[in-house]
Amino acid sequence: MTAHNNTHSQGDVQRFAEAIAIANVPTLLMVLVQLTGDHRWLEEPYQPQRARGMGDNDTYNERIDQAHENMVWTHPGMETYYRNARGRVVVNSPYRNATFYDMTREADLGDFIVESRLS
Repeated sequence: MTAHNNTHSQGDVQRFAEAIAIANVPTLLMVLVQLTGDHRWLEEPYQPQRARGMGDNDTYNERIDQAHENMVWTHPGMETYYRNARGRVVVNSPYRNATFYDMTREADLGDFIVESRLS
């Protein structure tokens, strides 16, 4: 077994801090869950939080619902598991993959409370 040295140079710490400052931390946490199978990455102290005063994504949800209005699975005669008990489509995305990628490829860290865990 290889022993790990837990001391890091000041340069390493600085590069790490710079990388985290521009990283999409919520995405990185999901990658960690997938790689490790450890769901603790989704819990405190790692769980990203919304910035104070941020709403509950009403604007985004309205855009999704409007886009779904043009899709077959919202047609009144359509039976599908895509809709929840209230009739809202919650399973499928109304966007093409390329469109969704463009919409989500960069996170605005201003939307989250990001605290340094370095001491």
